Amino acid sequence: VTLEAFLARKPVITCIDSGGPNEFVIDGVNGSSVEPVPDALAAAINGLASDRGRAAAMGDAGAIRARAITWDGVIEKLVR
Repeated sequence: VTLEAFLARKPVITCIDSGGPNEFVIDGVNGSSVEPVPDALAAAINGLASDRGRAAAMGDAGAIRARAITWDGVIEKLVR
């Protein structure tokens, strides 16, 4: 879902303990990685909702990140 959101130019909000998404989300660049508590999630959502320009820039950065992922890169990372 993370990469699909990035390809749709949407920033991703995830929790620091969520595993997979944290391999792709760079906090403050293409989304937010927050503590797994309601207040932190709400603050991240409100922050993006109140700053559409920042949300759009993060979405653009996510799209660039998603397009940079290749099968060769995935395999190389798995083999290491």
